[in-house]
Amino acid sequence: MNKIFIIGYMFAGKTTYGRQLANKLLMPFIDLDKLVEQHCEKTIQEIFEEQGELYFRQQEHNLLIKLCEDDNPSVISCGGGTPCFYENLEIMKRYGKVIYLRTPLNTIISRAKKERQNRPVLSGISDYELNNFITKHFNERESYYLQADLIYDSQSITNLQK
Repeated sequence: MNKIFIIGYMFAGKTTYGRQLANKLLMPFIDLDKLVEQHCEKTIQEIFEEQGELYFRQQEHNLLIKLCEDDNPSVISCGGGTPCFYENLEIMKRYGKVIYLRTPLNTIISRAKKERQNRPVLSGISDYELNNFITKHFNERESYYLQADLIYDSQSITNLQK
């Protein structure tokens, strides 16, 4: 077991925390979403628009398996949906430790309102629809996140870093 997987809902801070953790542990950091973009030579937005979510999830799954089969230790920031598709969560747990970066829903919604233009599932929806969508979507996914090996409150981590 030489991998650490960071999971959580979008806008939870997985990439930021993952980079910091990798630096502290002197391990390489990998952002799975960025890896999919490099592999497909398109942004996630373009992948969703041109090939659809299913194609994206297949690419994500295939690259996750490749990362797991690589013996090099690393900290991997996963997309918000990664643990919810195929058997990705079980695969991650087999190859390393899974950390759920738990972030309050109001923080996620606030961040989403500021940065939603880069998220395919959020583009073009009103603030009201955004609140409802994120609340429903988050609640559907959290049962996966709660199966992580470790659960860290993102606000506690932020307070420790100050």
